[in-house]
Amino acid sequence: GRGWGGKRMEVELDKPKVCGTCGARDAPLKCPCKAVFYCNAECQRASWKEHRGECTHDLERKLEKDRRRLEGNDPAIVVALFSLGHLYQAQHRLAEAEEKFLEVRRICLPVEEGWGWQNAAAVSSRLGCIYEDQDKLDDALDMQKQALRLYRRVTGDDDDVDVAMTLNSLGSVLARMGQLDRAMAKHKKAHEILSRLYGDDHPSATVVLTNMANTLTLQGREEEATAVREKALGTYRCSLGSESDQVVGTLVSLGNSYAVQGKFEEAHGKFEEALATVRRIHPERNPLEATILMSMGQAQVDQGKLDDAVAMYNKAYRIYRKTIGVETLQGACTLHSTGVVFQRQGKMEAAMEKFNEALAIQRRVGGGEHHDVATSLLNIAVCKNMMGDPQGAVALLREAEGINRKWGSSDGNAQNVAAFLAILEGELSGSGGG
Repeated sequence: GRGWGGKRMEVELDKPKVCGTCGARDAPLKCPCKAVFYCNAECQRASWKEHRGECTHDLERKLEKDRRRLEGNDPAIVVALFSLGHLYQAQHRLAEAEEKFLEVRRICLPVEEGWGWQNAAAVSSRLGCIYEDQDKLDDALDMQKQALRLYRRVTGDDDDVDVAMTLNSLGSVLARMGQLDRAMAKHKKAHEILSRLYGDDHPSATVVLTNMANTLTLQGREEEATAVREKALGTYRCSLGSESDQVVGTLVSLGNSYAVQGKFEEAHGKFEEALATVRRIHPERNPLEATILMSMGQAQVDQGKLDDAVAMYNKAYRIYRKTIGVETLQGACTLHSTGVVFQRQGKMEAAMEKFNEALAIQRRVGGGEHHDVATSLLNIAVCKNMMGDPQGAVALLREAEGINRKWGSSDGNAQNVAAFLAILEGELSGSGGG
């Protein structure tokens, strides 16, 4: 794939040890919330006023005090749960966020007043996003549908920003499930509502435009996707200014679009503009810089410049290590991409080393049944077969097939696993092996 995908792991593993007060590296003292490090107690005290509202450890203690003095369905409990869920979700501590949001749903759904359904709708949509991050697409679709029904009950009208953004989220889930026409219909409806409410150039409407472009790409309509992304870039610049992460992200998407069409000079221009912008916005190293380098590396692969691609991927990996840490799916994806290049160069042992390193991280971070694990297993199986070990390849492919079957995956990776497995099992059966 172009660029990187996947989710970041739990905050206590991917947070680099940088002091939250003075910025010094290798800070030894970790706040009990696991989200920030400090050099010492003095640095921790100096930042406490700013950190207190985001310290999940402190907020959990306050919540327990509130539970003892208030009834379980008191609105103050709901607010505290929602705030904690929001913080956990922002920190990618998805299991803890899910727990808080499910409790809000349990409290709010029976309350048939506006505030009950409104809060139940909000957490249902957030749960849908969490399940999408976890590749639980059926659960994500169900939650977004429930959120949409609740918002419509509250407003009695489709001309509502929450209705529009939930339609947009529904479209994103449907696109990932391969239901592209339905996804596009949801995006178009969301964009129509937001344009009526705020105008075409509002950032919320532009978010929907970028999702429409992603769906067009999946439909193979790359020229149309490029035009939509160019429009999104213009509206972001008008509404947010040129120095924003949204502009950077759209420039990268445009570069990817041009590269897919073989327009590498245009792609390079967009990537370079994105790189220059992110370095101005974030003078310190930033993960966005690594994201851009990953896309630039893929463009080098598309042009057959494999050594240049490896250099890009290596630099991206170093930046990820410095900014978000070693144990992340982004870092694993970078290792995996490097392995793919080595594989194409016929360097099977070097490729295996990268794939196995990526696989170990993917299993630790995403769990043994993460979609990325199946992808790595497929590539390791290819290497094993090329190195004369078809039985070992079959074992890995069967594991990958089990992961794909569990999630109901039918994408290109799942099809490749099934096809390769059928070929090798046929060969081994014919030769009396396996």
